[in-house]
Parts: sequence; structure tokens; C-alpha cells
Amino acid sequence: MSLMADTLTEDEFSRIKEIVDKRLILVPTETKVGFPRVLHEPHVSYLAFATRNYFMLAMLDDREKVRVTELNSKGFHPFPGLVAEEGGYPTAFSLRDSRNILLMGNTVSNLVGLSLGKDCSVLLIDHHQEITTEQLGVYKYTVQLAYVLSFGTLITRGSMIEYLEELIDYSINTWHPSSSR
Repeated sequence: MSLMADTLTEDEFSRIKEIVDKRLILVPTETKVGFPRVLHEPHVSYLAFATRNYFMLAMLDDREKVRVTELNSKGFHPFPGLVAEEGGYPTAFSLRDSRNILLMGNTVSNLVGLSLGKDCSVLLIDHHQEITTEQLGVYKYTVQLAYVLSFGTLITRGSMIEYLEELIDYSINTWHPSSSR
């Protein structure tokens, strides 16, 4: 199952769904050896959305899907404190003009997880985020698998699918070098 945010066009979402299904979800079990745990779940959902500054594709198990749906119904960002869209926030990772960055198994408390400059592509695996906000209090969650692209000169809305495919290729090669394409 997939969830689409209002900020993607039907064509963009359709192309993303086709790529995700073909490369990550509907692949043989033996090909998934080494893939993150969430891709082995019987019911994998994903959320794809774009803001003014970045695009994110997050893979969700049933528990995370409930969490994201609940936050969305209350008008909150599905991943509070994960990405700073504008400067001025203390962050754990500050990136700019960086592609195919792998951040795996990190825990970030009381900081924004990522500050993304222009033209970044980031793969998050088992990223634990804890943030305190007025509205949510102390809020903890785990990003099991996410692909994040920041827009700039190279990575634009027009080219984001191409860069998403590149990042997915990178992830598959990281998990299982013989599985690419």
C-alpha cells in the first residue's frame, strides 16, 4: 500500500510507485537477502511527499503507518524534527552538495536530524529520532528506511525521479551488490 501527499502529481507518484514496486517490494525473497527488515514485512507501505525544499520516500511497517496517519490527521508533519527546511536549527547532520550519503543506526535526541543544503541525496536506515515540541511533548520514532533528496541546481522536481532511482540503485548495491538492476 502507498500513501501520497498532496504535493506530488499523479504522474510523479505513479512513476515512484512503479520504481518502488519493481525494485524494492515485488522482488523475490532470495533477492531481498541483506535488505532492511522493513522490506521483509508482509505489509509494506510507503509515503512519498515533496516540500518546497526536499522530497522524501519512507518505507513504513504497519506500526509506522498508524503513527504517520495519526500525525497527519492532526495536521503534523509525519516525521517531526527529522529535516530542517531552513537554517538556524541545531542539527545532528548538516549536508550540502552531497550525494548517496548513507546514515544508518543513528540516534538523534533534541536536535533536528538533518539540515539539507542544495542537491543532496541521503539514505536513512534505522534512524531513531527524539524531539520535544510544545504540541507533541517528547516524541520518539524510528525511520526504518527513507530516501531523501534536497532540491537545488542538479536535483529539481523535474529530475528527482532520476536521482531517486540512482539512490535506490546505491541502496541495493549497498545491501546486495549483485542485485542492481
